[in-house]
Amino acid sequence: MIAIVAALMLAQTASSTASPDDEIVVIGERLRKIRVTAKRNRRTGATRCVLKPSTGDPQLDTGICQTYLACLPTARTLGELEACMRPPLEREVKAWQERRKAAMQRR
Repeated sequence: MIAIVAALMLAQTASSTASPDDEIVVIGERLRKIRVTAKRNRRTGATRCVLKPSTGDPQLDTGICQTYLACLPTARTLGELEACMRPPLEREVKAWQERRKAAMQRR
């Protein structure tokens, strides 16, 4: 579910990037395979995010998990969860694109 939201956002903003088409396809496929779950430690009660597989960018992984954990307590349905996560994930994807763009310019 989260992978679909992230892949859709990437597809929406991909046309504005200067990345090669092949790279966009590979990243989109990687995002489509991501699964996000929350796990609670029974002893401490702490909730943590599990993202499998990684996106390959630790900052993007952290942003996805923070967004998921922030929206999880208030969302009652999948639609509510997606609506809560969309704006923060759009910001995360834009930040990721800027990091990629800066890295490409340094080459």
